Amino acid sequence: MCGGPDAVVIGHDWGAATAWAVAHTAPERWARVVASDVPPLAFFGEYANTYEGIERLNHFWFFQMDMADEVLAADDMAWVRRVMQEKWTADAYDATADFEAVRKALGEPARLRAAIDLYRMNFAPKEMGTPEWAARHAALWGEVPVRPTLYLHGTEDKSVVLDEAGLAAIGASLSKGSEAAFIEGAGHLVPAEKPAEYVERVLAFLAKEV
Repeated sequence: MCGGPDAVVIGHDWGAATAWAVAHTAPERWARVVASDVPPLAFFGEYANTYEGIERLNHFWFFQMDMADEVLAADDMAWVRRVMQEKWTADAYDATADFEAVRKALGEPARLRAAIDLYRMNFAPKEMGTPEWAARHAALWGEVPVRPTLYLHGTEDKSVVLDEAGLAAIGASLSKGSEAAFIEGAGHLVPAEKPAEYVERVLAFLAKEV
C-alpha cells in the first residue's frame, strides 16, 4: 500500500468501508479521506440493525443462500439489472450502462461467485453479530479517520437511507476540517449518478486549506 503526505484515499460503498479501514489502520499514509454512501461503522452498524435497514439491505441476506448463485446469473443477470434500476439508483436515473459494465465484469460464473462470496465472508449468518465478529470489524473500521474527511451521500439512496440528523451526526463525528454533505437527486451510486457534482465537491475539498 502506497501513501504519503499528499495521498488521498477515495472509496464508495464497499470502497468506502475500505477507505474507512485503511485510514484507521494506517493514518500516516493518507492526508485526506473521501467516502460515499456507506457511513462509518458506528452509524452503518446501527442502521443495519434496524427494521428499515434489514429490509433495505435484504440483498445481504439473500446472497447467503445457495440459490443466489443461480438467480443472479439467470436471464442474463436480469435480477441484477432490476435491483440496480429500482433499488440502487434514483428513479430518474437510467442505470443501463452501469448494468452492462457490471454484467461484463461478473458475467463469468467464477467472478459472480467471488462477488457474492464477499457478502458471505463478511456477513456470515452463523457469526454476524457475535462479539468476535464485532471485534474484528471494529479493529478494521471501527474508528473514524484522524485525517480530514469528506463524506457524501445521495438524498435518494434507497439502500442506506440517511436523513439530515443522521448526516449531521456523521459530520460531527469526523475530525477537524472534515465535511459531510448530501448529493441532491442521487441514489446509492453517487459517483455514477452525479459524476460532475461528485468530482466538483471532491476537488473543492482537496483544495481547501485545513
